[in-house]
Amino acid sequence: MPDRNPCGDCPFKRSTPPATLGGSAPEVYIGQVFAGMWIPCHLEIDYDDPDWSAKASPEALHECAGAAIFRANCDLQSPESLSSPQANRKTVFADPIEFLAYHSAITKSAAGEWLRKNTPRSLAAESLENASARVILIDRDKIKT
Repeated sequence: MPDRNPCGDCPFKRSTPPATLGGSAPEVYIGQVFAGMWIPCHLEIDYDDPDWSAKASPEALHECAGAAIFRANCDLQSPESLSSPQANRKTVFADPIEFLAYHSAITKSAAGEWLRKNTPRSLAAESLENASARVILIDRDKIKT
């Protein structure tokens, strides 16, 4: 799968305005990334559509390039079905502390303290617990790139 660049207002991109999150809170994104979940590009999802979840599939939508790069920046192994781009700490946040601090308008120290109490692993477990029960088997050759 070829590497893609984050979209113009990707939540994981450093140049995106603070709190521009595309539908989820920063701690939700951190949990999803650490859980190895496929995150669609928020520009391709109409979250106002009550059936948006049923329409979200790796065959129809691009994976969020920023989330994939953030996963690499955090030294997380990508599940086989997800892209594995090179780390890019210049364009995309380097770690959960930076991401949380920036989008929550708090200091890195405060973000670090919050993440010590609410670890990325616990946020990942919560994301998996809250995920829909739908399982999607992915054929890598059919993933939209």
